[in-house]
Amino acid sequence: MTSSDSLPDDAASDRLSHKRPRVLLVTPFSPRFLYGHGSDDIGRFLYQALGFVCDLTVYAPRPSDRCPVTETSNLSYDLVETPAGKQSVTRFLGTYPAAARKDWAAIHTARVHDLQQRLRPDHIHIEYLQPVEVGLTQSAAPWSITFHDIGTIVSHESISGAAGPTKIHRAVESARIRRLEARTIQKANGIFVLSERDRQWIRERGGQPTVLRLGIQPASIRWIPPTGDANLTLLFAGAMWRDANERSAIWLMTQVLPRIHAEIPDARLRIVGERPTPRLMEFARASNRVDVVGHVDNLDAEYAGAGLILAPTMVSAGILLKVQRALACGAPMVINSAAAQPLGLTNGVNALIANDPQGFAEAATAALKSSRLRRLLGSNAHHYATEYGSWEHTARQFVRLIRTARGI
Repeated sequence: MTSSDSLPDDAASDRLSHKRPRVLLVTPFSPRFLYGHGSDDIGRFLYQALGFVCDLTVYAPRPSDRCPVTETSNLSYDLVETPAGKQSVTRFLGTYPAAARKDWAAIHTARVHDLQQRLRPDHIHIEYLQPVEVGLTQSAAPWSITFHDIGTIVSHESISGAAGPTKIHRAVESARIRRLEARTIQKANGIFVLSERDRQWIRERGGQPTVLRLGIQPASIRWIPPTGDANLTLLFAGAMWRDANERSAIWLMTQVLPRIHAEIPDARLRIVGERPTPRLMEFARASNRVDVVGHVDNLDAEYAGAGLILAPTMVSAGILLKVQRALACGAPMVINSAAAQPLGLTNGVNALIANDPQGFAEAATAALKSSRLRRLLGSNAHHYATEYGSWEHTARQFVRLIRTARGI
Protein backbone atom coordinates (compact mmCIF):
# COMPACT_ATOMS: atom_id res chain seq x y z
CA MET A 1 0.00 0.00 0.00
CA THR A 2 2.63 2.49 1.02
CA SER A 3 6.35 2.89 1.30
CA SER A 4 7.67 5.58 3.58
CA ASP A 5 10.88 7.09 4.88
CA SER A 6 9.08 8.36 7.96
CA LEU A 7 7.36 6.43 10.69
CA PRO A 8 3.53 6.59 10.45
CA ASP A 9 1.56 8.19 13.26
CA ASP A 10 -1.46 6.81 15.06
CA ALA A 11 -3.73 7.83 12.21
CA ALA A 12 -2.11 5.14 10.08
CA SER A 13 -3.74 2.51 12.25
CA ASP A 14 -7.27 3.78 11.55
CA ARG A 15 -7.62 1.41 8.64
CA LEU A 16 -6.75 -1.62 10.75
CA SER A 17 -9.55 -4.06 11.26
CA HIS A 18 -10.39 -5.28 14.76
CA LYS A 19 -11.30 -8.66 13.25
CA ARG A 20 -7.82 -9.38 12.01
CA PRO A 21 -4.56 -9.34 13.97
CA ARG A 22 -2.43 -6.24 13.55
CA VAL A 23 1.06 -7.48 12.78
CA LEU A 24 4.32 -5.59 12.60
CA LEU A 25 6.75 -7.70 10.57
CA VAL A 26 10.44 -6.85 10.84
CA THR A 27 12.93 -8.00 8.21
CA PRO A 28 16.47 -7.00 7.21
CA PHE A 29 15.53 -7.44 3.54
CA SER A 30 13.01 -5.16 1.88
CA PRO A 31 10.61 -7.02 -0.43
CA ARG A 32 11.06 -4.27 -3.01
CA PHE A 33 14.67 -5.25 -3.72
CA LEU A 34 16.58 -8.30 -4.90
CA TYR A 35 19.54 -9.42 -2.81
CA GLY A 36 20.76 -12.45 -4.71
CA HIS A 37 19.81 -14.98 -2.02
CA GLY A 38 16.80 -16.81 -0.61
CA SER A 39 14.93 -13.74 0.60
CA ASP A 40 14.21 -12.94 -3.06
CA ASP A 41 12.00 -16.05 -3.23
CA ILE A 42 10.14 -15.39 0.02
CA GLY A 43 9.48 -11.79 0.99
CA ARG A 44 7.62 -10.51 -2.06
CA PHE A 45 5.24 -13.46 -2.13
CA LEU A 46 4.74 -14.27 1.56
CA TYR A 47 4.15 -10.68 2.68
CA GLN A 48 1.69 -10.07 -0.15
CA ALA A 49 -0.30 -13.14 0.93
CA LEU A 50 -0.13 -12.10 4.59
CA GLY A 51 -1.53 -8.68 3.74
CA PHE A 52 -4.82 -10.31 2.79
CA VAL A 53 -5.27 -12.22 6.06
CA CYS A 54 -3.93 -9.77 8.64
CA ASP A 55 -3.38 -6.03 8.93
CA LEU A 56 0.29 -6.03 8.11
CA THR A 57 3.01 -3.42 8.36
CA VAL A 58 6.47 -4.43 7.16
CA TYR A 59 9.58 -2.59 8.36
CA ALA A 60 12.84 -3.00 6.44
CA PRO A 61 16.04 -1.05 5.87
CA ARG A 62 16.28 0.40 2.36
CA PRO A 63 19.57 -0.58 0.69
CA SER A 64 21.48 2.24 -0.97
CA ASP A 65 23.24 0.06 -3.55
CA ARG A 66 20.23 -1.60 -5.21
CA CYS A 67 17.35 -0.55 -7.42
CA PRO A 68 13.77 -1.49 -6.47
CA VAL A 69 12.04 -4.13 -8.58
CA THR A 70 8.54 -3.87 -7.08
CA GLU A 71 6.17 -0.91 -7.13
CA THR A 72 4.54 -0.03 -3.81
CA SER A 73 1.15 0.74 -5.34
CA ASN A 74 0.34 -2.96 -5.69
CA LEU A 75 1.22 -4.03 -2.15
CA SER A 76 -1.45 -5.50 0.11
CA TYR A 77 0.32 -4.13 3.21
CA ASP A 78 2.04 -1.02 4.49
CA LEU A 79 5.78 -0.96 3.85
CA VAL A 80 7.99 1.27 5.99
CA GLU A 81 11.52 1.67 4.71
CA THR A 82 14.21 3.80 6.31
CA PRO A 83 17.78 4.37 5.14
CA ALA A 84 20.22 1.62 5.99
CA GLY A 85 22.44 2.42 8.96
CA LYS A 86 26.15 2.87 8.55
CA GLN A 87 28.36 -0.13 9.13
CA SER A 88 31.16 0.20 11.63
CA VAL A 89 34.19 -1.91 12.41
CA THR A 90 32.97 -1.93 16.02
CA ARG A 91 30.40 -4.54 15.00
CA PHE A 92 33.23 -7.08 15.18
CA LEU A 93 33.87 -6.22 18.85
CA GLY A 94 30.43 -6.48 20.47
CA THR A 95 28.44 -9.45 21.73
CA TYR A 96 25.91 -9.24 18.87
CA PRO A 97 26.98 -11.31 15.84
CA ALA A 98 28.91 -9.17 13.35
CA ALA A 99 27.12 -10.78 10.41
CA ALA A 100 23.80 -9.74 11.91
CA ARG A 101 24.98 -6.15 12.37
CA LYS A 102 25.99 -6.10 8.70
CA ASP A 103 22.32 -6.43 7.71
CA TRP A 104 20.74 -4.81 10.76
CA ALA A 105 22.31 -1.73 12.33
CA ALA A 106 21.30 -0.89 15.90
CA ILE A 107 19.53 2.27 14.71
CA HIS A 108 16.85 0.09 13.09
CA THR A 109 15.92 -1.45 16.42
CA ALA A 110 15.27 2.03 17.82
CA ARG A 111 13.21 2.92 14.76
CA VAL A 112 11.11 -0.22 15.08
CA HIS A 113 10.44 0.51 18.75
CA ASP A 114 9.26 3.97 17.76
CA LEU A 115 7.04 2.48 15.08
CA GLN A 116 5.69 -0.06 17.56
CA GLN A 117 4.64 2.71 19.96
CA ARG A 118 2.77 4.45 17.16
CA LEU A 119 1.05 1.42 15.66
CA ARG A 120 0.50 -0.62 18.85
CA PRO A 121 0.42 -3.94 16.96
CA ASP A 122 -1.11 -7.08 18.40
CA HIS A 123 1.96 -9.04 17.43
CA ILE A 124 5.54 -8.52 16.21
CA HIS A 125 7.05 -11.04 13.84
CA ILE A 126 10.77 -11.15 13.04
CA GLU A 127 12.13 -12.62 9.84
CA TYR A 128 15.67 -14.01 10.17
CA LEU A 129 17.93 -13.82 13.21
CA GLN A 130 19.51 -10.44 12.38
CA PRO A 131 16.72 -8.20 13.84
CA VAL A 132 15.90 -10.47 16.81
CA GLU A 133 17.00 -7.81 19.31
CA VAL A 134 13.74 -6.05 18.41
CA GLY A 135 11.85 -8.80 20.20
CA LEU A 136 14.38 -9.33 22.95
CA THR A 137 14.35 -5.66 23.99
CA GLN A 138 10.58 -5.08 24.20
CA SER A 139 7.76 -6.55 26.29
CA ALA A 140 4.71 -4.65 25.07
CA ALA A 141 3.63 -7.25 22.48
CA PRO A 142 4.06 -10.98 21.97
CA TRP A 143 6.55 -11.80 19.27
CA SER A 144 7.62 -14.62 17.02
CA ILE A 145 10.52 -15.38 14.72
CA THR A 146 11.21 -17.47 11.64
CA PHE A 147 14.50 -19.36 11.70
CA HIS A 148 15.30 -19.70 8.01
CA ASP A 149 18.15 -21.92 9.05
CA ILE A 150 19.90 -22.71 12.32
CA GLY A 151 22.77 -20.27 12.57
CA THR A 152 24.47 -22.33 15.27
CA ILE A 153 24.75 -25.26 12.85
CA VAL A 154 25.68 -23.20 9.79
CA SER A 155 28.33 -21.16 11.59
CA HIS A 156 29.85 -24.21 13.31
CA GLU A 157 30.11 -26.11 10.03
CA SER A 158 31.79 -23.13 8.38
CA ILE A 159 34.70 -23.28 10.84
CA SER A 160 36.03 -26.56 9.43
CA GLY A 161 36.67 -25.02 6.01
CA ALA A 162 38.67 -22.07 7.34
CA ALA A 163 42.22 -21.49 8.58
CA GLY A 164 44.25 -18.85 10.40
CA PRO A 165 42.55 -15.56 11.40
CA THR A 166 39.44 -16.47 9.41
CA LYS A 167 38.98 -19.61 11.46
CA ILE A 168 39.36 -17.66 14.70
CA HIS A 169 36.83 -15.06 13.56
CA ARG A 170 34.35 -17.76 12.56
CA ALA A 171 34.76 -19.51 15.90
CA VAL A 172 34.07 -16.27 17.80
CA GLU A 173 31.13 -15.48 15.53
CA SER A 174 29.75 -18.99 16.00
CA ALA A 175 29.81 -18.54 19.77
CA ARG A 176 27.93 -15.23 19.47
CA ILE A 177 25.30 -16.79 17.24
CA ARG A 178 24.90 -19.79 19.54
CA ARG A 179 24.26 -17.56 22.56
CA LEU A 180 21.83 -15.34 20.65
CA GLU A 181 19.84 -18.27 19.28
CA ALA A 182 19.67 -19.92 22.72
CA ARG A 183 18.28 -16.73 24.22
CA THR A 184 15.82 -16.33 21.35
CA ILE A 185 14.50 -19.87 21.77
CA GLN A 186 13.80 -19.18 25.44
CA LYS A 187 12.19 -15.75 25.00
CA ALA A 188 10.13 -15.90 21.78
CA ASN A 189 6.39 -16.46 22.10
CA GLY A 190 6.34 -18.33 18.81
CA ILE A 191 8.95 -19.94 16.56
CA PHE A 192 8.72 -20.93 12.91
CA VAL A 193 11.23 -23.20 11.20
CA LEU A 194 11.30 -24.46 7.63
CA SER A 195 12.08 -28.15 8.13
CA GLU A 196 11.36 -31.01 10.48
CA ARG A 197 15.09 -31.37 11.06
CA ASP A 198 15.28 -27.81 12.41
CA ARG A 199 12.14 -28.35 14.49
CA GLN A 200 13.77 -31.29 16.24
CA TRP A 201 16.95 -29.29 16.91
CA ILE A 202 15.03 -26.45 18.58
CA ARG A 203 12.78 -28.82 20.55
CA GLU A 204 15.88 -30.47 22.02
CA ARG A 205 16.80 -27.02 23.36
CA GLY A 206 13.47 -26.29 25.00
CA GLY A 207 11.62 -24.51 22.20
CA GLN A 208 8.23 -25.34 20.71
CA PRO A 209 8.62 -24.54 17.01
CA THR A 210 6.15 -24.98 14.17
CA VAL A 211 7.24 -26.01 10.69
CA LEU A 212 6.08 -23.31 8.27
CA ARG A 213 5.37 -24.75 4.86
CA LEU A 214 6.57 -22.15 2.38
CA GLY A 215 4.61 -21.77 -0.81
CA ILE A 216 6.24 -22.47 -4.15
CA GLN A 217 5.86 -19.63 -6.61
CA PRO A 218 4.95 -20.82 -10.13
CA ALA A 219 7.89 -20.56 -12.50
CA SER A 220 8.04 -17.93 -15.21
CA ILE A 221 9.23 -20.60 -17.65
CA ARG A 222 9.19 -24.42 -17.61
CA TRP A 223 12.18 -26.69 -18.11
CA ILE A 224 12.83 -27.51 -21.74
CA PRO A 225 13.37 -31.26 -22.30
CA PRO A 226 16.44 -32.08 -24.38
CA THR A 227 16.28 -33.43 -27.92
CA GLY A 228 17.55 -36.97 -27.70
CA ASP A 229 20.38 -37.03 -25.16
CA ALA A 230 21.57 -33.52 -25.99
CA ASN A 231 22.13 -30.70 -23.49
CA LEU A 232 24.91 -31.78 -21.19
CA THR A 233 24.92 -28.57 -19.11
CA LEU A 234 24.95 -29.17 -15.37
CA LEU A 235 23.64 -26.18 -13.40
CA PHE A 236 24.46 -25.19 -9.84
CA ALA A 237 22.85 -21.95 -8.63
CA GLY A 238 22.97 -19.95 -5.42
CA ALA A 239 24.35 -16.90 -3.65
CA MET A 240 27.97 -17.74 -4.33
CA TRP A 241 29.37 -15.46 -1.64
CA ARG A 242 27.80 -17.74 0.96
CA ASP A 243 30.25 -20.21 2.46
CA ALA A 244 27.86 -23.16 2.12
CA ASN A 245 27.31 -22.53 -1.60
CA GLU A 246 31.02 -22.01 -2.21
CA ARG A 247 31.80 -25.33 -0.54
CA SER A 248 29.09 -27.12 -2.52
CA ALA A 249 30.35 -25.69 -5.81
CA ILE A 250 33.97 -26.63 -5.06
CA TRP A 251 32.86 -30.14 -4.06
CA LEU A 252 31.08 -30.49 -7.40
CA MET A 253 34.11 -29.18 -9.33
CA THR A 254 36.72 -31.30 -7.57
CA GLN A 255 34.95 -34.45 -6.45
CA VAL A 256 31.99 -35.00 -8.77
CA LEU A 257 32.72 -33.44 -12.16
CA PRO A 258 35.90 -35.47 -12.86
CA ARG A 259 33.92 -38.68 -12.30
CA ILE A 260 31.19 -37.50 -14.69
CA HIS A 261 33.81 -36.60 -17.30
CA ALA A 262 35.15 -40.14 -17.20
CA GLU A 263 31.82 -41.20 -18.73
CA ILE A 264 30.65 -38.01 -20.49
CA PRO A 265 33.65 -35.85 -21.49
CA ASP A 266 31.49 -33.08 -22.98
CA ALA A 267 29.51 -32.35 -19.79
CA ARG A 268 29.97 -28.80 -18.49
CA LEU A 269 29.24 -27.30 -15.07
CA ARG A 270 27.57 -23.88 -15.13
CA ILE A 271 27.71 -21.99 -11.81
CA VAL A 272 25.23 -19.14 -11.47
CA GLY A 273 24.76 -16.69 -8.60
CA GLU A 274 25.73 -13.39 -7.05
CA ARG A 275 29.31 -12.50 -6.12
CA PRO A 276 31.38 -15.66 -6.71
CA THR A 277 34.35 -15.67 -4.36
CA PRO A 278 38.01 -15.48 -5.43
CA ARG A 279 38.54 -18.97 -4.01
CA LEU A 280 35.74 -20.38 -6.14
CA MET A 281 37.09 -18.61 -9.24
CA GLU A 282 40.52 -20.11 -8.59
CA PHE A 283 39.10 -23.63 -8.61
CA ALA A 284 37.04 -22.86 -11.72
CA ARG A 285 40.10 -21.64 -13.63
CA ALA A 286 41.78 -24.97 -12.98
CA SER A 287 39.12 -26.67 -15.12
CA ASN A 288 38.26 -26.01 -18.74
CA ARG A 289 34.78 -27.44 -18.25
CA VAL A 290 33.42 -24.99 -15.66
CA ASP A 291 31.67 -21.70 -16.43
CA VAL A 292 31.14 -19.25 -13.55
CA VAL A 293 28.49 -16.80 -14.70
CA GLY A 294 27.71 -14.69 -11.63
CA HIS A 295 24.49 -12.67 -11.53
CA VAL A 296 21.68 -13.46 -13.97
CA ASP A 297 18.44 -11.53 -14.44
CA ASN A 298 16.17 -14.57 -14.73
CA LEU A 299 17.08 -17.61 -12.67
CA ASP A 300 14.06 -19.56 -13.91
CA ALA A 301 15.43 -19.26 -17.44
CA GLU A 302 18.68 -20.83 -16.23
CA TYR A 303 16.80 -23.77 -14.76
CA ALA A 304 14.69 -24.08 -17.90
CA GLY A 305 17.74 -24.20 -20.17
CA ALA A 306 19.88 -26.60 -18.14
CA GLY A 307 20.33 -30.25 -18.96
CA LEU A 308 20.35 -31.21 -15.29
CA ILE A 309 20.29 -29.38 -11.96
CA LEU A 310 22.85 -30.26 -9.30
CA ALA A 311 21.80 -29.01 -5.84
CA PRO A 312 23.70 -30.61 -2.97
CA THR A 313 24.08 -28.79 0.33
CA MET A 314 26.93 -28.95 2.78
CA VAL A 315 24.79 -27.51 5.59
CA SER A 316 22.40 -29.55 7.71
CA ALA A 317 19.84 -26.81 8.36
CA GLY A 318 17.13 -24.84 6.65
CA ILE A 319 15.52 -25.53 3.30
CA LEU A 320 17.11 -25.10 -0.11
CA LEU A 321 15.08 -22.58 -2.06
CA LYS A 322 17.14 -23.49 -5.14
CA VAL A 323 15.51 -26.92 -4.92
CA GLN A 324 12.07 -25.32 -4.72
CA ARG A 325 12.81 -23.27 -7.85
CA ALA A 326 13.92 -26.38 -9.72
CA LEU A 327 10.69 -28.11 -8.68
CA ALA A 328 8.62 -25.14 -9.84
CA CYS A 329 10.37 -25.18 -13.22
CA GLY A 330 9.88 -28.93 -13.55
CA ALA A 331 13.62 -29.44 -13.93
CA PRO A 332 15.34 -32.79 -13.24
CA MET A 333 17.90 -32.65 -10.48
CA VAL A 334 20.42 -34.57 -8.44
CA ILE A 335 20.58 -33.63 -4.76
CA ASN A 336 21.85 -35.11 -1.52
CA SER A 337 19.86 -36.26 1.51
CA ALA A 338 20.40 -33.00 3.38
CA ALA A 339 18.69 -31.13 0.53
CA ALA A 340 15.93 -33.71 0.01
CA GLN A 341 14.82 -34.33 3.60
CA PRO A 342 13.28 -30.92 4.41
CA LEU A 343 11.00 -31.17 1.36
CA GLY A 344 10.27 -34.88 1.63
CA LEU A 345 11.57 -35.68 -1.86
CA THR A 346 11.83 -39.31 -3.00
CA ASN A 347 14.81 -40.82 -4.78
CA GLY A 348 13.98 -41.85 -8.33
CA VAL A 349 10.60 -40.11 -8.29
CA ASN A 350 11.01 -36.33 -8.15
CA ALA A 351 14.81 -36.22 -7.86
CA LEU A 352 17.86 -38.44 -7.80
CA ILE A 353 19.42 -38.52 -4.34
CA ALA A 354 23.02 -39.45 -3.58
CA ASN A 355 25.51 -38.39 -0.92
CA ASP A 356 29.08 -39.44 -1.71
CA PRO A 357 30.97 -38.15 -4.77
CA GLN A 358 30.88 -41.47 -6.62
CA GLY A 359 27.16 -41.99 -6.08
CA PHE A 360 26.38 -38.37 -6.96
CA ALA A 361 28.38 -38.63 -10.19
CA GLU A 362 26.75 -41.93 -11.11
CA ALA A 363 23.28 -40.43 -10.61
CA ALA A 364 24.14 -37.39 -12.74
CA THR A 365 25.68 -39.57 -15.43
CA ALA A 366 22.61 -41.81 -15.59
CA ALA A 367 20.34 -38.78 -15.98
CA LEU A 368 22.51 -37.17 -18.68
CA LYS A 369 22.51 -40.44 -20.65
CA SER A 370 18.72 -40.81 -20.52
CA SER A 371 16.42 -38.08 -21.80
CA ARG A 372 13.52 -40.33 -20.75
CA LEU A 373 14.70 -40.34 -17.13
CA ARG A 374 15.14 -36.58 -17.16
CA ARG A 375 11.65 -36.06 -18.59
CA LEU A 376 10.17 -38.32 -15.90
CA LEU A 377 11.99 -36.58 -13.07
CA GLY A 378 11.07 -33.15 -14.43
CA SER A 379 7.39 -34.02 -14.81
CA ASN A 380 7.20 -35.46 -11.30
CA ALA A 381 9.07 -32.46 -9.89
CA HIS A 382 6.56 -30.05 -11.41
CA HIS A 383 3.63 -32.11 -10.16
CA TYR A 384 5.15 -32.04 -6.66
CA ALA A 385 5.48 -28.24 -6.82
CA THR A 386 1.86 -27.74 -7.86
CA GLU A 387 0.61 -30.01 -5.07
CA TYR A 388 2.95 -28.70 -2.36
CA GLY A 389 1.03 -25.62 -1.35
CA SER A 390 0.41 -21.97 -2.10
CA TRP A 391 1.54 -18.78 -0.41
CA GLU A 392 -2.07 -18.29 0.67
CA HIS A 393 -1.86 -21.54 2.64
CA THR A 394 1.42 -20.36 4.19
CA ALA A 395 -0.20 -17.09 5.25
CA ARG A 396 -3.15 -18.83 6.89
CA GLN A 397 -0.81 -21.13 8.81
CA PHE A 398 1.20 -18.10 9.93
CA VAL A 399 -1.89 -16.31 11.28
CA ARG A 400 -3.05 -19.42 13.14
CA LEU A 401 0.21 -19.51 15.07
CA ILE A 402 0.33 -15.85 16.01
CA ARG A 403 -3.29 -16.02 17.21
CA THR A 404 -2.19 -18.60 19.76
CA ALA A 405 0.64 -16.42 21.09
CA ARG A 406 -0.73 -15.03 24.36
CA GLY A 407 -4.30 -15.38 23.22
CA ILE A 408 -4.34 -13.06 20.19
